[in-house]
Amino acid sequence: MSTGKCALCSKTCADLLVCARCKVENYCSKKCQASAWRNGHKRTCLPKDTIAALETLSRLFDAEDWLQMVEHETRWSEVATAITDTRPTQSMFVYHALGIAFQSLQRYAQALKCFVLHLEIAKKIGNRSQEGRASCNLGIIHHHLGNFGKAIECQKLRLVIAMEENDEAAMSRAYCNLGCTYDLIGDHFKAVRFHKLDLGIQQKIGNVLGESSACGNIGNATHALGDFESALEWHKKHMAFATGLGDARGECSASGNIGMVLESSGQFREAHAHYQKQLVLAKHINDRDLQARACANLSTCHIHMHKFEEALGFIRRQQDLALDMQVPHMKTDADMNLGVTLAFQASCLLAAPHELETPAPELRAKIEEALGWLDVAFDGGQWFAKLHSAQLLFAAGDRDAAVRDLKCIMSIMVKCSHVCCSGCGQKRGENKPMLTCGGCRVARFCSVSHQKMASRKFSSGGSVATGRHSDMCAILGQWRDVLKNDKPLDSCDAEILAFLAKRNKHATRELTPRESPREP
Repeated sequence: MSTGKCALCSKTCADLLVCARCKVENYCSKKCQASAWRNGHKRTCLPKDTIAALETLSRLFDAEDWLQMVEHETRWSEVATAITDTRPTQSMFVYHALGIAFQSLQRYAQALKCFVLHLEIAKKIGNRSQEGRASCNLGIIHHHLGNFGKAIECQKLRLVIAMEENDEAAMSRAYCNLGCTYDLIGDHFKAVRFHKLDLGIQQKIGNVLGESSACGNIGNATHALGDFESALEWHKKHMAFATGLGDARGECSASGNIGMVLESSGQFREAHAHYQKQLVLAKHINDRDLQARACANLSTCHIHMHKFEEALGFIRRQQDLALDMQVPHMKTDADMNLGVTLAFQASCLLAAPHELETPAPELRAKIEEALGWLDVAFDGGQWFAKLHSAQLLFAAGDRDAAVRDLKCIMSIMVKCSHVCCSGCGQKRGENKPMLTCGGCRVARFCSVSHQKMASRKFSSGGSVATGRHSDMCAILGQWRDVLKNDKPLDSCDAEILAFLAKRNKHATRELTPRESPREP
């Protein structure tokens, strides 16, 4: 008992009764306590340890102590489950806070579960503002996990709710997130449009940090459209903003983006310097996602410079990061890069002069390792792994297996290329209008610039994974004719072998530098 006012009738009393559960509310009599229980305290009463747990979580969230938060995830989840019916707002806060913590630690699978629960409660109680907030966070996680259709769906819901509430800051975030996702699925014109809408709002409300980020996003989409000069200007604007603001994360992103534009232009040594800066900054801010991207960028840059051992080191680091973050598509990309790089190495060894030949057991082990990783990548959805395995098998003398693998990738292309751009490699969907190659009648492209992109030389920044479409166009058209007209499947084997022989000769010339590249 204690002295004070009754929580129901406000009568001052020297011998107040204290609620045995929450240890917070006081009453002058059992009658007042019973009335208060019936009138609502039953729904809001929380045990004292639950109140303490919520206060601790709030304090950790404000301090951005993500590790402490996830360490006691089970406790917070138990609290949220217990109070969902009586305190839905606080329950939503628990799931939101945990989701943000897992997201900040790049533990996206756990973050997804938290934001789904946040959204379910918001919908159940009809809280549109919280529904929009949870949808935005869910969209970001789906984007990281490669679930781009779901990411767009979530961000469109966020945009609708933001417009209902006339919330310009939320509208800006939705525009930004939609632009980033559309960029990744190859709809770059739409990406530019959304990012410019974001930029307009950021300028209107005077958010310089948001304006900086929007410049970088526009640069990415413009780069994808093949306008390297404009892309470089946008990224330089981003870098200038980030440097002026002391924004290390922005500088990190801008460095990587400038590097990618330079690499696409064939300026590999200049790109290398920017990628190195990106990796240093990513480590400084302890962002594993940006570290993985920097490692991927450095690996492809080293491949273009014929420095395969250095490339392999960065690829294996990318694999480790992808596994640690539980991001399947990033792991598959790393598997593909590893298989391709090992295949390039093996091809160079096979083409080496007699006096430089690698001992047969060592060479066979290198070939088998390359083929193994290419199989892993293919199983993960990387179609063009079969193109590289076909080329390596041909170089190693296994012509039957080489023909088999090339037919495999060409059959997939004939069946599925109508939904995937052969320039940027992104899936576009069944009903998206795309350009069709007039030669093979198989390959599709997002735009004319992507059609040109698909046939860029390796030495000029062309794709490491897919090679040049112009080299494959004729044989792909022949294989399409075989499948469409039910011709014997071996009717163009001679042409396939001729294609592989030509590609092998061309690849050997491309991958074997005439002089050792100087250190960047």
